Amino acid sequence: YRCEHALTESFQLFSSRTEVLSHDVQDKYVEGFGAKLNVIIAECVALYRDTANKYDKEEAQEKYVSLVDKIETQVQFLFNSQYQHLMEKVMELYQFQMRQRLPANGQECVADLGAVVANVGEDIRRFFS
Repeated sequence: YRCEHALTESFQLFSSRTEVLSHDVQDKYVEGFGAKLNVIIAECVALYRDTANKYDKEEAQEKYVSLVDKIETQVQFLFNSQYQHLMEKVMELYQFQMRQRLPANGQECVADLGAVVANVGEDIRRFFS
């Protein structure tokens, strides 16, 4: 029972701490998304372990697996939203960079389009690193 309570308490903490993040990620790309989520998850796991590890180790481990499963389900939902915004941001940046590097008048040719595309791709990779 106490391990179940620890699981419930920890997941409630996770839910309350991710509420703002969840709303933000629905609307836009969230800077520092992974780091914010890691801190929240670490807090929840620490809270669970502080309570559950005082009791039966086997039951504590089973409930821990359940907690991780519940958290992972929510993280997948959040990650999918963040990923969608990330893809939109990548495409916007890619289009902007291509417009900057290709001739504006449409009359000139690019000597090495592959190099332009590769350089733009590298710039985008660095931007998100």
